[in-house]
Amino acid sequence: MNLLFGSLTHKNSMLKWKVCDKVLSKLKRLQLKSLQKVISIGLEQSWVEPLIKTVETLEVFCCPCLKSVAPSTVCFSNLTSLNVGECDGMVYLLTSSTAKSLSQLRRMYVRDCQAIEEIMGNDDEDDESNDEEIAFEQLSDISLASLPSIVGIYSETLKLKFPSLNHMKYSYVPHHLH
Repeated sequence: MNLLFGSLTHKNSMLKWKVCDKVLSKLKRLQLKSLQKVISIGLEQSWVEPLIKTVETLEVFCCPCLKSVAPSTVCFSNLTSLNVGECDGMVYLLTSSTAKSLSQLRRMYVRDCQAIEEIMGNDDEDDESNDEEIAFEQLSDISLASLPSIVGIYSETLKLKFPSLNHMKYSYVPHHLH
């Protein structure tokens, strides 16, 4: 990814931008691993939009300073699998606005994130109403493991629906979630 950023700042960046755009629009899987100082992935950047539209699998591992997977402006319309582990600085995985875009999500695995309190954090700019809901229509498999600080999936008043959920595994989480 550093090479990609370097290419975009080169004096021939317009040509490289077009090449980058074509490459990103074909990627189906994005794995970020051992990025020790990354605070934000940068998925809200406009040049990443082709990737966000096509990525089906997002894996984030060993990113101890990362605060969340994506801000509220990111829409994952084709994401089917989300796997996050060993991201000890993360307090929540996604905002509720981003979660609403996960209509294709089938699998969600979260493990070994010491500070995570919720899977979905509240959007500061989003004023949720009691009638609103988030339906994870395709989500069939959830695994939550070794999340000692978790208090729940979402603490606000939104209604959550999981009509296709077949398997929910949780281990080494606080007793009140059992």
